[in-house]
Amino acid sequence: PEPRNLDSVLQELSDISTEIGYLRHRFEDLARLLPELAKPQISMPTLAPATEQAVERVHYGTINLIRNPWQHSGKDTVVNAGYASGLAWHAQAVARDSSAQTDQAEAKSARVNPLIILILVVLSVMTIGATAIIASPFSIQEQGRKPEQASRYNFLQVVLPYWVPTTPNSRGFLFMILFATLLCLAASLTFWAAIIGLKVAHVVHPGFIKRGPDYGIYASHPLRICSALIIVFSPLVFFFRRRDLRGRWEQWTYLGMRLLVMLMLNLWAVASSYIGAKQMDAMVGMDKTTWWSCTILIMAGIAYTVAGHMANYYLQTYISMKWRAFLTHHFLDLYMARRTYYAIDPYVMDNPDQRIQEDASKVTTGLLEFVLSLISSFVGIISFAAVLWSLMPALTVSGVIYAVAGSLLALGITWRLVKLNYIVQRSEADFRFSLVHIRNNTEAIAFYRGEAREKEIANRRFQSVLAVTYRNISWMSLNRGFTEFYYVFANILPALILCGPYFKGAFDVGQVTQAASAFSTTVASLSFVVDQIDVISDLATATNRLGALLMLLKRPEEPPGIKHMSIPEPRIEIRDLTATTPGGARVLFRSLSLAVGGTGGGPARLLIVGNSGVGKSSLLRVLAGLWQHGSGEVGRPPNADCCFMPQRPYMPLGNLRTQLLYPDLDTGSDLSLRQPIDDSELRVLLERVGLGNLPDRFEEGFDSICDWARVLSVGEQQRLASVRCFLQSPKLTVLDEATSALSDSDEKRLYEHFWNLKLSYVSVAHRESLVQYHDVVLELRGGAEWKQYTAEEYRVAMARKKV
Repeated sequence: PEPRNLDSVLQELSDISTEIGYLRHRFEDLARLLPELAKPQISMPTLAPATEQAVERVHYGTINLIRNPWQHSGKDTVVNAGYASGLAWHAQAVARDSSAQTDQAEAKSARVNPLIILILVVLSVMTIGATAIIASPFSIQEQGRKPEQASRYNFLQVVLPYWVPTTPNSRGFLFMILFATLLCLAASLTFWAAIIGLKVAHVVHPGFIKRGPDYGIYASHPLRICSALIIVFSPLVFFFRRRDLRGRWEQWTYLGMRLLVMLMLNLWAVASSYIGAKQMDAMVGMDKTTWWSCTILIMAGIAYTVAGHMANYYLQTYISMKWRAFLTHHFLDLYMARRTYYAIDPYVMDNPDQRIQEDASKVTTGLLEFVLSLISSFVGIISFAAVLWSLMPALTVSGVIYAVAGSLLALGITWRLVKLNYIVQRSEADFRFSLVHIRNNTEAIAFYRGEAREKEIANRRFQSVLAVTYRNISWMSLNRGFTEFYYVFANILPALILCGPYFKGAFDVGQVTQAASAFSTTVASLSFVVDQIDVISDLATATNRLGALLMLLKRPEEPPGIKHMSIPEPRIEIRDLTATTPGGARVLFRSLSLAVGGTGGGPARLLIVGNSGVGKSSLLRVLAGLWQHGSGEVGRPPNADCCFMPQRPYMPLGNLRTQLLYPDLDTGSDLSLRQPIDDSELRVLLERVGLGNLPDRFEEGFDSICDWARVLSVGEQQRLASVRCFLQSPKLTVLDEATSALSDSDEKRLYEHFWNLKLSYVSVAHRESLVQYHDVVLELRGGAEWKQYTAEEYRVAMARKKV
């Protein structure tokens, strides 16, 4: 080169120094970025050997050049610069390899993994097993009990009516179609929410969310089209079945919201696994900016998760309470219809009250929890199995084997617990009933000084509870120990499997954390049977008990042996009546025929007498239509025109006005009554039976609420019951020793009032003084014999016996 002056040489050296300083800064940036090129989605063993060597040489040369670029010879500088210039080519190659592998991952994730299919099949088999335990019938035979048998048909009849209309031939297909449609709709909405979330994430922070193995699912055009069609056509399915869903839209709406919230929470769980992995990588790499971005997202996700779980709890509790209300009303309707509550034999069906009150709650709460847990398990499998498989297939296979083995053992334990829980609940109900019986008969027990006897009975029933519970303890202990071991070892298993690859450098910290999280979720999803052992056993017990009760309540009514006819007149006609005990073991009376009352509408006054046990009360039950065992015909006014007064009047819950107007309740109010009669008129009627001061004995008068069966004496209760009868103005009144606790004067005043009102009545009594208030006397003599007298004939016959 031509000689130059000193100034030009110094200026050129200054320019070179500036360029080298700029180059040094760029090399520092490259040195910081080089480790990232080999880490994320492209591992070093997947690169070609030449490319791997190029990365190492460029890295080495760059570090040397940064340390002191002036100490290197021109050749070293040129070589390092050459390596540095090749860095751009390597970065492009890495980018191409990364893009190709990402495309392959997306294409692979867009296809259905055979392992996922296998997992879903296994989960389906376990689901069928758990459902079979819940819905399967079984017979429980105990000493002194008849076996109860429920059927799968009754299981459907218990569960379905709240959701869809049912018929005797219903098999649940309509419910399954509607439920599957609703689930697909919620899944499609969640799918599009995920797509929108990914789009927003890439716009706000490009490259922040890496394309994981699940990304290809959301990028799949067929899935997008399919989900869009589901969103459009799912409402049409419900629209076409709108007649079947009349009055049931609320429960389906709340159920759809519950499914949507559950799926959205699961979507966030998947997203948080990737965000958590990136946060761990940022912490290891000292990337403060990325770490804070991940932390902010996680904090926002925590707020979303808390709100979602609150919504889940509210929706699920609301649905279960509405379902319980419907089921309770349904069973109460059946229980009170056709006087089934009266006809139920305690030997055949124990504690129907407990079944309606307690088992209905267990069925609605437990079944809803079981179904939603089942769906959550399926969703968890679909969401996390692909993530786990992409990280380490061996860990996925180990999780499946572990969960399947644990679930099979859990099913075996559950089946045993179901039967034991069934017996435990029955024993607990019997013990509780004995305590209630003591409470309801405190005065009688105190008079008899029967405390020791009642304590013995209660202790005997409690010993039965303890005996069954002791049998249950060993199985419950086995269940607790198995569950504890199962979940503790599940936390250790991923570390045991991942430690080898991690120490070899195949995984970084973020991937290990993500794999452990995905493994835990996958195992938990496959282990819903283990997690729901208590729920399944309680649910199976409750559904079988309710199913047995439903079978009894819906049992076809036996054709009555005694035919009942309605007569518009206040008249009683009995034709060739024969009454027997249930099963026909004993004949109470045979070929009884009589007619009481005038055909022109005159009153009928019949007195039934006889020794104890000859069937006097049974004849009244025949007249009331409660006793159907036998043959013959009975004619009387319709039920609405009849009033029956038992020896021990029934005192319902409520105020004093309730006692007088019972059973004329206003069902639209909370145990309050409509008042067609003024309180002054009620007071007049009370004065007629000697209870005029009764309202004044209580601070709130007719609105006072007490335990009337304990506050009032039996005589006061009988007089109060007569006021009920006067208020109803019946055509026929049946009195079963309804004045046994009254004094002679009170009894006389009551019957004189009946006589003056020209009411028709049938009485069972032992006092001869009542004969004068009756026209006909029927004497039951026992051994199926009977005889009919006029009132005068009976007085003469009694006088002869005394002589």
